[in-house]
Amino acid sequence: MDETTSTNQQQANMQTVQPQNQSGGGISNKGIAILSYFVFFLPYLTGHSHDNYVMTHANNSLILLIIYVAGSFIPFVNIFVWIAVFILWIFGVISAAQGQTKELPLIGGIHILKA
Repeated sequence: MDETTSTNQQQANMQTVQPQNQSGGGISNKGIAILSYFVFFLPYLTGHSHDNYVMTHANNSLILLIIYVAGSFIPFVNIFVWIAVFILWIFGVISAAQGQTKELPLIGGIHILKA
């Protein structure tokens, strides 16, 4: 009976230590990082706000959204702002899909969201 109790405790401990990257019951960190480029606050909704990798990409997404909205009010320049944001957005999605924690060029030094 003592061995059964210790075996049950070991199994319980193994279940709580599984990494989040495994696709057991939720979306992986990589999936959340990619999706954060569509909805920047998604890491907060899914409980991934403590992960630096995910929050770096969510921060990049928020900054791109702010630049996109701000650039919309500038006549004759807005098309260039939109193109630049779209190109940076593609770079961000690609780096998230590759599993890289990478800040985007030109805007990488701006940090609004923290892990």
